[in-house]
Amino acid sequence: MPWNSLEISQDAKSILNELRNRKRKMDDLQSKAIVYSVGAVFFLLIYFFGFDKLILKPTNGNVRLMLEILPKTFILHILLIISLVSVFISIDATKKYKKMKDKVEKLRTEIADKLWAPWVKTNMSQMRDKLTQQIKEETNLDIFMNS
Repeated sequence: MPWNSLEISQDAKSILNELRNRKRKMDDLQSKAIVYSVGAVFFLLIYFFGFDKLILKPTNGNVRLMLEILPKTFILHILLIISLVSVFISIDATKKYKKMKDKVEKLRTEIADKLWAPWVKTNMSQMRDKLTQQIKEETNLDIFMNS
């Protein structure tokens, strides 16, 4: 990390490392959401083509024949279930991505707000680092990370 070699306080390094970790997690969630969405579209297309080939074309639009053939096409039921599950997984992955994106943006804004404060190591910043570490050990709260 380029900032680990700088003479800045440990709190500043930890908040920058947290931003990097959140950004990596957000990128990972984004790629997963894309893969799940493509999978959902793929399974839906397979289902619609299967429905067309196994139900619509053999019956020529006759609803009575469709209702007779539909219970016998077990593979279409499986494809429909897989399609719906993949759509729900895709929606969930997209929600997780958006939530992580908001977290990254909040932390980024917090860092931008703190950039005006001195991050150079001084006696005050060393004392703040020690105090933050003690609070973290005793209460498991990071007082300088609001998001």
